[in-house]
Amino acid sequence: MKWTTIHTVTYPSEAHVIKLQLENEGINVFLKDELTVQTDNFISNAIGGVKIQVGSEDVDAAIQLLLKLGYKTEQNNKKETFLDKIYDFTSKIPLIKNLIPEFRLLTLVGISLLLILVPYFYYQPSIYNQITSKDWCVESLYFEGKFYEPNTVSYMNLRARGIGECLEKMKFAGDEVTLPGFETPEINAKFKIQSSNIVIYDADTLGEIFNGVYSVDISNGKFVMNSNKCSLISFKNNYELRMPNFNY
Repeated sequence: MKWTTIHTVTYPSEAHVIKLQLENEGINVFLKDELTVQTDNFISNAIGGVKIQVGSEDVDAAIQLLLKLGYKTEQNNKKETFLDKIYDFTSKIPLIKNLIPEFRLLTLVGISLLLILVPYFYYQPSIYNQITSKDWCVESLYFEGKFYEPNTVSYMNLRARGIGECLEKMKFAGDEVTLPGFETPEINAKFKIQSSNIVIYDADTLGEIFNGVYSVDISNGKFVMNSNKCSLISFKNNYELRMPNFNY
């Protein structure tokens, strides 16, 4: 039999009076949470009181009888509240069925968030996978707040580039990184991931600029690295179309 709550009262004694009157009319009654409230009357309000329940086929007749006897009025003759539904739903779930409805609701919300967030963060690619999965087109560098445009010596004779062509690249592979030069050949250095940062060290040229610990921001095809003295701004190779730069 499916039980439906038609009325709630604070104390078991009230519930038994109503139960007796309903049963005199041939209506089967179940008092939900009666024993719980009997052990401590002060938790009655916390759990929503003693719930007077009848079979689904007797709901209308039982409500009419309670209206006639004055236990209910048309104003409070309403459906179960949201917390009542949460209480009924969670009463069959181990571990949380003994909690009050409010805590059950919070527990369900917490479990739902875990089910959503854990897979999201678990399947997010690591910083290492993101930076080594492609070459990066370096657009600019800021050193101690001053702007510099990369200019690798080996590319000097090819500066009149086509639209969207990337000449100044940064590549991470294994534990090595290749960086663009600044009136120098390309620069080779070591790198490692430390927490959520990239550490560049042992640069063979311009180590005073490139060596350091960099915070990382990778989003929408843009890759920004910031240390306490240097910032590198890069894009996915061919991410954006850029006009040739003839100002040399």
